[in-house]
Amino acid sequence: MSDRADSLVLLVGCPEGLVATWRDVAERLSVTVQACEPSVLRRGFRRPPFAIVVMEDQYRAEPGIFDTLTGDGPTSLVRLESAPAESAPDAQESAQRLLAEAVLEAAQELTESNAASFPG
Repeated sequence: MSDRADSLVLLVGCPEGLVATWRDVAERLSVTVQACEPSVLRRGFRRPPFAIVVMEDQYRAEPGIFDTLTGDGPTSLVRLESAPAESAPDAQESAQRLLAEAVLEAAQELTESNAASFPG
């Protein structure tokens, strides 16, 4: 594994609506969003992803997998709580879109700075 993060953000155990929101934001950026299950994380990566976004219940089920991948390297871990049933769907969507934009724009900036550092 390289010590440089890739322009990949993994969504682990996230509901379809959340994945759709992140993919919608990623369409305008040079960042790949991939939904996966925790078992995929055990295989490792050629280059580590920029971030792993995980639902809190998935994290609590297997914290060691996530902590191993994010503890020593450049990968960030974003843990999400499930929204309470009484919360407004529009507010949830807005909050998730803001979070997705922040994480994905940071991934894009890293990718662009890496590309400038390593002309090819």
